Amino acid sequence: MQLSSSNPLASATLARIVTLLSARLNTLWRSRKKHKALSVRETASLGERRFVAVVQFERQRFLIGASPSSVTLLTQLPDDEAPSINFRNRGAS
Repeated sequence: MQLSSSNPLASATLARIVTLLSARLNTLWRSRKKHKALSVRETASLGERRFVAVVQFERQRFLIGASPSSVTLLTQLPDDEAPSINFRNRGAS
């Protein structure tokens, strides 16, 4: 199929498709740009300005402990997509 400049309907349609595609690609690019690789997933206060937190970087998760003077890596947790364990109902029959 060959488009000619003498067909204004085809030219307008093509221009509209290019505009919509460009807008969609721009939206996708901006949404990916806003993706944060590092996030705090959950925190728990221990009192006296101390807390533990689950920090996630991409798919890796870490349990950290923090106080006003230090931050300590306690352990690396299973990846975010690993099945979670419900400890509350463990052993209840």
